[in-house]
Amino acid sequence: MKDKFKFLLVLLLIFAFSASIFAQEVESDDEDYDIDIPDLTETGIGGMLGYTAIGGEPYFTFRFKPDLSFGKLGIGLDIPLVYGLNGQGLRLDEYQDGIGLLRMISYVRWGRKKRDNVYFRIGELRDSRLGFGILISDYNNSISYEKRKLGVEFDVVVKKKFGLEFLYSDITPVSLNLMGIRPYYKPFGGTGIPIIKTFEIGASFVTDHDQTVLARSEDSLGNELEYRNNYFLGGTGINAFSVDMGFYIFRWNWLWWDVYAQAAYFRPVRSDSLAAYLRAYGDAFQRNYLNSNGGYGYSIGSDFKFRFLGNLLRIDARAERFWHTDYYVARLFDFAYMMDKDAAILKLTSSRASKGTYARLSASILDKIFFTGSITLDSLVIDDQHPAAVALNLDMSRLTKKLTLRTTAYNAGVTSFSDLLKLDETALFSTRIGYMLYELPIVKLQFHVGFDYRWTFANVAKLAAGGTAQDWFRQTNYITPYFRITYPMNKKEEKKKKSEEDLLLE
Repeated sequence: MKDKFKFLLVLLLIFAFSASIFAQEVESDDEDYDIDIPDLTETGIGGMLGYTAIGGEPYFTFRFKPDLSFGKLGIGLDIPLVYGLNGQGLRLDEYQDGIGLLRMISYVRWGRKKRDNVYFRIGELRDSRLGFGILISDYNNSISYEKRKLGVEFDVVVKKKFGLEFLYSDITPVSLNLMGIRPYYKPFGGTGIPIIKTFEIGASFVTDHDQTVLARSEDSLGNELEYRNNYFLGGTGINAFSVDMGFYIFRWNWLWWDVYAQAAYFRPVRSDSLAAYLRAYGDAFQRNYLNSNGGYGYSIGSDFKFRFLGNLLRIDARAERFWHTDYYVARLFDFAYMMDKDAAILKLTSSRASKGTYARLSASILDKIFFTGSITLDSLVIDDQHPAAVALNLDMSRLTKKLTLRTTAYNAGVTSFSDLLKLDETALFSTRIGYMLYELPIVKLQFHVGFDYRWTFANVAKLAAGGTAQDWFRQTNYITPYFRITYPMNKKEEKKKKSEEDLLLE
């Protein structure tokens, strides 16, 4: 009860403070604070040729990977040809199971979320969020490079007042997969009243009834094997609801401050497979989950956007404190959820009342170096029972014209700093290091060499009789030294307009 009183008191103080300073607002372009994702603005046609080692087996690889941009419209493809050098023949894993041939679509997008009135993206979803993120946050829909999913997300705003966010993880006819929907309303959005016009309220519903098979194979006797991580989602699936509100306290030309509050509820998962598992292997607390009414939680958060000397340094820092009852997990639908949905549900059944923290930091230096990192702590103590979930992204590909350096790391089992360097069953990792050897004059055709490394789920072997699907479809090394030819198509645009950071350096 005391926590609820404190929560309401904080909201009242926020409203009072914002009302006293609303006249200080200075409007500025959203783009000043957008920590841009480079692959949304680069455009060109290219291909990769190289050797790939998957689970220690050698393959010859060719990939045609155009990235095209026409104003707000962007299209990216990834068309592979993978041939085994040990007599395996063509490797067709990327064309089988799930969406099959549609995996050649890397993305189709329109606009920018929260900057354009109409935004949508079809394809791989990365670091997606619904609303302020109490349910879906730092979400990726693909855990396997070869078994990429085709998801959908969009955000539409009508007359600056009515909005709708939507996310769907995987377009397949097999089952209803992870889906989130959030209608929201800005009652003063059409007015010119500072601060008040940014006030936003929303309500979300998230559900998942996933019964898809991630991959299929067979053992040496020809017995078919299926890899799934969603056995507990039979029956009613998983369902959650939330409400939220937020607004900017001020918008100065160098600093924005956004505050928000959220509350959410998880209905208990009802499935025969989960009930049988908990009765056989669960402790008394987990078995009690079967008769519970689920759990709820709430949070308050703040988001600072800071700009220093133009684009010399841009920072977006978000911090959130949350409280919850038994049988509730804050930000459950994140990158780790897709790695093992059954494990996420078991985490829900063993979660006890606690409080935790979420923090996220994004930074851009001269629009050349981009960094994003987030951490979720579901307890005051980090240990084997309460590990931290960490996501890191670094892109330095614009630092020089010749260098390519991109790294992404996810780990849901961090209990110490050294765990960030571990590649195990709780981790996903990818990095690309490349160098441009030569650029042909006039036509600007570029020749690159580089190295791709991924720690990702892949089909690694055919099994002996009696093997399980987890023995062959698992995280493994995916290594590709490559030779790449690209033809950039945005050179004219770059020449027309000098960037702010280049003028600063002059």
